[in-house]
Amino acid sequence: MSDEFSGDLADVAAVLGAEVARALRAACGGLEIVIPETPPTSGPLAELPREMLEQLCATFPRDRLYIAKGTCPRPGETRRRVQCLADDGLTTQQIARRLGITDRQVRRHLSGRAIAQRPDPRQLRLFDDKKSA
Repeated sequence: MSDEFSGDLADVAAVLGAEVARALRAACGGLEIVIPETPPTSGPLAELPREMLEQLCATFPRDRLYIAKGTCPRPGETRRRVQCLADDGLTTQQIARRLGITDRQVRRHLSGRAIAQRPDPRQLRLFDDKKSA
């Protein structure tokens, strides 16, 4: 099997095949889902082809799965890209949208960096930054 899938999606690919895993990622990427016992008629899972949905429900009933949004880049690649975009002044949500990851992942990559403490140029200052002598 290739490195195309990781985590719960790798389990789906191993049992039901890569085609089902790709369809699941396209429909539910970035979500944590509970697989129902019977195929749903609405929601993101309902976007799957009926046959795939029935296989998924029969194989993983009541299982909670996190469906990653995309393939895993090289180690450190996402962190580097997140940090570059943060240095350019993008917000957490803007970075997440641009890279196709969740804002939670962005916050994790930026932990220890005070991106939220950067002053907004539109915000009036309450205190003078200069220290009086």
